[in-house]
Formats: sequence, C-alpha cells, structure tokens
Amino acid sequence: PVMKTIIIAALSAVAMMIPSQAIYADLYAAGEFTGEINVFDSAGNATTFATGLSTPTGVVLDAANNVYVASNGDGTITKFTTTGEESVFASALSGPQALAIDGRGNIYEADGGSGAIFKFTPDGAQSTFAPPLSIPIPIGLAFDSAGNLFVTAHADGTVREIAPDGTITTFISGLNNPIGIAIDGSDNVFVADNFNDRIVKITPAGVLSVFASNIRAGALAFDTQDNEVYAGDNSDNSIVLFDSTGTESAFVSFDHVGGLAFGPPPGTVSPASATLRNISTRLEVLTGNNVGIVGFIVQGNAAKKVIIRGLGPSLADPPFNVPGVLANPTLSLHTSDDQGNDIVVATNDNWKINDATGQSEQAEIEATNLAPSNDLESAIVMTLDPGAYTAILSGKDNGTGNALVEVYDLDEAVSSSSFLANISTRGFVDTGDMVMIGGVIIGPDTDGSATVVLRALGPTLSNPPFNITGALNDPVIELHDGNGDTIAQNDDWQQDSESDQIPESLQPGDAKESALHRTLAPGAYTAIVSGSNGTTGVGLVEVYYLSTP
Repeated sequence: PVMKTIIIAALSAVAMMIPSQAIYADLYAAGEFTGEINVFDSAGNATTFATGLSTPTGVVLDAANNVYVASNGDGTITKFTTTGEESVFASALSGPQALAIDGRGNIYEADGGSGAIFKFTPDGAQSTFAPPLSIPIPIGLAFDSAGNLFVTAHADGTVREIAPDGTITTFISGLNNPIGIAIDGSDNVFVADNFNDRIVKITPAGVLSVFASNIRAGALAFDTQDNEVYAGDNSDNSIVLFDSTGTESAFVSFDHVGGLAFGPPPGTVSPASATLRNISTRLEVLTGNNVGIVGFIVQGNAAKKVIIRGLGPSLADPPFNVPGVLANPTLSLHTSDDQGNDIVVATNDNWKINDATGQSEQAEIEATNLAPSNDLESAIVMTLDPGAYTAILSGKDNGTGNALVEVYDLDEAVSSSSFLANISTRGFVDTGDMVMIGGVIIGPDTDGSATVVLRALGPTLSNPPFNITGALNDPVIELHDGNGDTIAQNDDWQQDSESDQIPESLQPGDAKESALHRTLAPGAYTAIVSGSNGTTGVGLVEVYYLSTP
C-alpha cells in the first residue's frame, strides 16, 4: 500500500513535543473597524489576541497554530507565531480581502484591488494563482476536500471555482454581493448573499437552497466539530451561529466582523502531489523517559486509517542483522481531550491479538500487507479522526533494546480530504549501531518533488515544556538517498547552506542543534541522528513537509 506521513506532533500530556493545539471551538474573529483579533471559546468568552491592525479583513491558522491576518488598510499579511512573535508575512498587496490555507500550509489571498489570487508558500514566497482581473473583486475564499478553491466575486454575483491546476470556472451565479464563504465536510458551499439578506447553501452538484434568511451576513466559518455555521451579522454587530438545519442562535456581540476562522483549519491537499509517504525510526528503546515516542497529526476533514507497528525480534534477522534487539515490544496509542487530559486510544502487545477484545485481529492486519513477521511484535490498525496522536513503544516488563517504530497511511493514493501531517520520534541516541535512524519515503514515484525540513534536536529538550534529563548535547544529522550515498549533513543548523530558507517557526532553539532544508525527488531516504564526538542522550528527529515546488 501507499504510505505517507509528515511531522511535528505530539501531545503535551504524553510526548510534550510542541505547544498544545487549538481546538475547533476556538473561533478567531477580525474586527474590521476596531483593528483587533479576538478569540472566542465555545461559551463565547473572549480573549484579545492582537490589536493595532489596519482594517483586518481575513484570518487563517496553519496546522502549527500560527495565525495569519490580512489587513485591507495597509495591504499586508501579518503572521503571529505560537510564541507571540509578530512579523510582516507579505506586503504591497492591493486591497486584501480574505485568506485561505491548503493542507500543505500554503496561504492564498483574495486581492480585491487587482482581482488576483496570490499564493504564498509557508516561507513567504509569492506567486500568482489566478491572474489579475480574472475574478471581478474577489472577496471570500474556501477550499473543498479535493483542493479546489472557491471564490466569491463581489462585482458579478458569482462564485468561481479554481482547480488545483489554476483552471477557473463559474460554480454558481445570480447572487447579489456575495461576501463570506465556508465549506462543510461534505463539500456543501455556504455563501453570505449579502444584499439579498440571506445565506445560501449549494451542494457539490450546484443545487442552491436558502439556508438562512433575514441576515445581512459578511464573514462565514464552518465548525466541523459541531456542524455549525458561524456568521458575522453586520446589521446588528454580532456573531451568530446556525445548526445543520439553519436554526439561528446568538453567539456574541462583535463590532463589524472582517473575517472568521477556526483553528487549526481543516487542511486540504491536492490529489497526486509529491509528499511524505511514510516514516519509520530505528532507535534504542530504554525505560522511563527513554522509551520510543512518536507524535503525528491526522489533518483534514475526514477520518484516516493507519497502521502503527513496533518491531524488535525481526530486526535480528537478515537483511537487518541488528544486534541487541528489543525482545518483546509493546505499543500504546494516545490522544488528549480539550483540556489536555491524556486518553489511551489503544494498546497492543502481540499483533495477532486485539488487547481490547482478546480476540484475533490477524486477518485484518495481514490484509494491510504490513503484518509483523514475529508473533511478539506489535501492531495497531485504527481509523482515526483528525487530531494529534502519540504512539509509545516500550519493552514488555521493562525490556530494552533496538527497535523500529513506524506509522503508515493505508490509503492507496494521496487523499484529498485528509492526510498524515507531521511525525516526529523521540528516543535515546547511542553510538555505533545504536544511533537513531529515520527512514522517509517521498512519492508518488512519478510526481514532482517535495520541500522538507529535517531536524535533530537535543538541548531544546532540556528546557520547558520538555524538561528531559540527559538530553543529547550536540546532535548531528546526515541525510542519505536510497543507494546509501550521503546527500547532506549538518552539525550546527545555522551553518547549513540553506539555513536562511528554514521558516522561522521551524528554526531550532539552540545553535548546536541540526537542521536541513532540502527539495527531494520521489524516493526513499534515511536520516541518521548521532551525537557529535560520540556523545549520547535523548534526541528528537523530525521531518516537516513544507510544499511541492
């Protein structure tokens, strides 16, 4: 089967790799007249996120909870990182109206003044996705699950659909000043038909119905968790919500909404694009904080079937011939609730038996063509909702040794509605055959290439929120191709030839840590993490997918 993954994940309660994710109940609202961004929880309690913006009209969040705000007044897009750092992401725009983000973190901007749609990669590189004057005054943006971008055209009352290859078609016409747009998990399109004082719902087949009446709505956002549409009602300066039947409820008072967004967004990904397809990490599994910990995120608006494997005994056999293997690996899969409490999703000791039921799961796992070859090895097959997960690999009865932990996407092709976004592995980095080895596959084989950042962290793990004792003091990373040839290596990340291209949010926190920014063709690659001058300690290896060039 085709396999895919991408990295950086984990739960603060278990692996503590990144700051906790926002939940879908966190609604970000841009005050067009006040110049503020406020954040509302599900009960309507407000927190001021940013002030002093110049007529903010669009807001989106990426998978790492960085917030992007389009300001119509000064023609900029401002980026706010999770640590509170503010920077100008883009400037010299002509009347930016709205923002949207795809599953690879690319930002799209509706440039009302020029009639263009501009695309920005996560590191800020700008290109034209739809040419100037191609859409008469674009106002609202939203992606469907297939990676098509829908745009409300203010001047001619249409909604345009832009395919991933840039082809523009008219999706619906006959509206009167369409503004906000949102799309649900079934690809129904909701549009604020402003001058007609209504919100319309349009099926994927183009069938239009009135969803809500007597509302002069502006910005819209869809809450995929509760299947609710949120709308800025600019006639009475409020935000209201509608359930799936169109029944309206008051939410909060708010002075002229310029843009709405939930975070993190339900990412989309264009079909048949090169991305990370699989990652596996071989490491020495010890006890306590030195077990193997893998964090990953299912991103998108649909569930994802995966298999997670923990191998040990089979590594002693050809072609691996690994010494000192983990004799009896065990797996546990975790997630967290809205309050950050740890939830155990599943466990497995021996792969043929389901721990929860005590019944055989041999047939289901063998059907994946990824069944372990030793009965003592572990595997979990699960269909997971979008969210963050942590898999912990340890030895039964505190056993230790070399082991392999893997996460595979069981879809046969690149999914347009969800994908594995981000994966990282934390464990003990020893010397010789017991260094940490990460394998990654980029594909499909015939399609393009992918830009990635690989990181090896150590000193950062000593600091909050990780507080790991015995962290690797000076990690080194090497990248090898499928033939075993060394493509790149790095000791101190600032010394790499492409260090200036690493997005600020992915730059390691310590100068001794390692990172590589590279564009890789489809194929299999290996990242080896070791300690400089033979040092040892707890390390973290990560691969981040940035974009398809």
